[in-house]
Amino acid sequence: MTDRCVVLAVAEPDVRWHEVAARLVTRHGRTALVVVPGAHAERAALVTGATTRHDVPPEEAKPSRVAALARAARSGHDLVLVAAAGTEAVAVAGALEAPLLVVVPDGARGAEVARPLLSAADLLEVPSDVITAGGTVRLPDRPTPPAPTAAAGWSAYRDRSWRPALVTVIALVTVALLALWIIRGNDLSTAAPVSPPGTAAAIDAEPEYEAEQSCHPTAAATVRPTVPDAATTARVDAAWQRIERRLDALAPRSLAGLGAPATAQQIADLQRNMSVEFPADLVASLRRHNGMDPAAGYPLPPGQNPDSVRTVYADWQMYCEVAGPDWQRRFVPIAADHTGGALVVDMTPQRRGRVGHYDPESGYTRYGFTLVEMLEGTAAALETGGLFDGKYRPHVDQWGLISWRSATAFAAGYA
Repeated sequence: MTDRCVVLAVAEPDVRWHEVAARLVTRHGRTALVVVPGAHAERAALVTGATTRHDVPPEEAKPSRVAALARAARSGHDLVLVAAAGTEAVAVAGALEAPLLVVVPDGARGAEVARPLLSAADLLEVPSDVITAGGTVRLPDRPTPPAPTAAAGWSAYRDRSWRPALVTVIALVTVALLALWIIRGNDLSTAAPVSPPGTAAAIDAEPEYEAEQSCHPTAAATVRPTVPDAATTARVDAAWQRIERRLDALAPRSLAGLGAPATAQQIADLQRNMSVEFPADLVASLRRHNGMDPAAGYPLPPGQNPDSVRTVYADWQMYCEVAGPDWQRRFVPIAADHTGGALVVDMTPQRRGRVGHYDPESGYTRYGFTLVEMLEGTAAALETGGLFDGKYRPHVDQWGLISWRSATAFAAGYA
């Protein structure tokens, strides 16, 4: 056995997961703790052989809290088992960085109910396997982690569920540094403002729809993943080509950090796991670049690093835990900033395909442009050195990485 924590994903309510748990306890631990959050707590007594049991009430059963409990218990137990409902278990395994066993019914139906959970585990890079109540337990070996790098450190920071807890501190430090920074940066130009095509002014009003915060969708089977048409793909590719050319000239280190294309299967699985059909321009953009090294800069205004398929899913789940009442399940994170906020594509019926900005502290700001319009406006600002949407100017920092500065910061002489 390669880890003292194992998460059981209970695929269906009637699956005999406690029998699997009992066999694991018998085989791998003289002292074992079984953590059973939420609705499964009443069946924890059926797990034989466990020396300790901890039932987590539903109101306290958020994945990050359950993962923290299991992590703290490892030092005192040979084995810590967490048994939770399917999608909740995947989130716990991702936060805990522990292997996942999907417990499924016997027979052909097992493969059907396991498939979406295994796909979700793959997106979070969680080692996973499938077992029936009467089957042989097979614990997956965890992959050898890559050597730590600066980029890996930033990725780990972005993927931790505790990241938004630092938002206030980081924001205060950023403001203080900005006030003290009196040396001008590399101002690319003083050209006229550049707005994305078809842009309306930013709207700082509350959304006009009822909040739908749950990130445990049940409609994955009805999702028909979007496949971009040729015209949209060509338009997105052209915008990215313009951005790439300017990065090559201004900030080649940032250009080198852009990710390789995501596969059509990865993007389709992501849409199913989120039960959200993406706009065609987002799919085309992920097919061009599957995110970006978080240490390579912020090529999108107002200072955003594009998300990969994996970080889209991880951030989406994380925001569901920490978000305020204006968070929507159909907000698709597409890029992250350094303060815990994110650009999102709003896929609610009223705003379908429009870009906005979500921050756990300050809430949601709606914009009037689509992703492809934003990419085109970004390219124009990089080409001319002008202001994106009249507010943000491209900037190359002292490390040769692209970022964006507000027009008011430039005017005050702080950037």
